[in-house]
Amino acid sequence: SLILKTLFLIANIPRLWWRGIEFTTQVIENPSGMFVMLTDGVTDVMNDMPQPTAFGRRRLKSLIENLNTSDPETLAGHIMEAINGHKGTSVLRDDLTLMVFYIHSLEQLTSLLG
Repeated sequence: SLILKTLFLIANIPRLWWRGIEFTTQVIENPSGMFVMLTDGVTDVMNDMPQPTAFGRRRLKSLIENLNTSDPETLAGHIMEAINGHKGTSVLRDDLTLMVFYIHSLEQLTSLLG
């Protein structure tokens, strides 16, 4: 499993919108397998304990590594269930963005992108 916390520049969005924003990009030479992209809102979800703790990257990584699936919908569902279980009755403090997808091969990706 590979967790990417990356913002990608999208060619059709006007450049003025990006002014003043720094981006980090990562190039994956031969992409294949499960990809999980998320914002810090996912890992920063706090529980409802007297001394709240965040969901955290380690918990997320462990969840992804221990779930034996190549189905993005299943993985995303398990992640969201775990987040909801962790937060209990506490209120979300941030927005959550989670995107999960599976690439079988570089050829498949190329054919999808046209």
